[in-house]
Amino acid sequence: MPGNRQVFSTAMNAADRSRWDSQWTEAANEYQRALAEFPDDAAARGGLGFCYMQTKQWQKALAEYETILERDPSNVIALSKTAELYVILNRRDDAYKAYMHLAELYSQAGQGARAEAAWQKAVQLSPASPEPHERLATYYLGKKRHCVNGPGAFGCSSGIFTTR
Repeated sequence: MPGNRQVFSTAMNAADRSRWDSQWTEAANEYQRALAEFPDDAAARGGLGFCYMQTKQWQKALAEYETILERDPSNVIALSKTAELYVILNRRDDAYKAYMHLAELYSQAGQGARAEAAWQKAVQLSPASPEPHERLATYYLGKKRHCVNGPGAFGCSSGIFTTR
């Protein structure tokens, strides 16, 4: 009967041990056993997707990460892996959209460096699209306007704003 927490925990622990030892097939089997108990568990599904990626089963990996995103579109780990898989599978338009979505999530969370990296990947995938260029320009302008060496500000000591 599904929903057995003990079976789930035992399978997850075994999967994690196998994964630690790079035993991808064994880990995948354990993640599947865990998912038989709790099919909506994102950690088990993500672990299975990762195992599929390690064994170059790209379509299966993508299916696992897309399932996670259906339930939680803001899951940055699943979105990042999905974007990566779209690139591997030569689905450039999908990869571009995924990287743009990922960048927005990172930006909203105040993770500028990660947003920047995602926007740069979007630019690589679609150099003619203006949106990632505009987002990067806005991001760089914001970085440039930060206080430079102002007292009390992180990494600052003079309190002067720059617009170089």
